Amino acid sequence: MNEHLISYLNVASNKLSGSLTDKLNCGAKLGLVDISSNRLMGGNPHCLASNSDKRVVKYNGNCLSMDSEHQHHGSYCRETIKGDKSSRGTHRIAKLSEYGTSITREEIEKLE
Repeated sequence: MNEHLISYLNVASNKLSGSLTDKLNCGAKLGLVDISSNRLMGGNPHCLASNSDKRVVKYNGNCLSMDSEHQHHGSYCRETIKGDKSSRGTHRIAKLSEYGTSITREEIEKLE
C-alpha cells in the first residue's frame, strides 16, 4: 500500500486551459481538488464528480459544461487563451495522476 498518494490538489488560478481527459485517475486518497478560476473547458472527468461524501471538488470560474451558473461562457476561455501566450494547457494535471505520490509546485512546473 502506497502511503504517499495525493490527498489534496490545488491548482486554482493557474491559467490552466484546455479540457481534462475522461481517463484521469484520481486515486483513492484524493479528498480535495481545487481547479477553480482557470480556463478549463469541456466536461468534468468521472473521478472528479463531487457526488461523493469522500471528495470535495471546487471547479467554479472555468468554462466547464456543467453548473453553468458558476462557469464562464466558452467564448471567455477561448478569447483569453488566444490573448495569453503563457497558457500551458492541462497536461500537468494528467501527469499528476500518473505520479500517485506527493509532488511540489516546482515539480509540477518541471512537467512542461
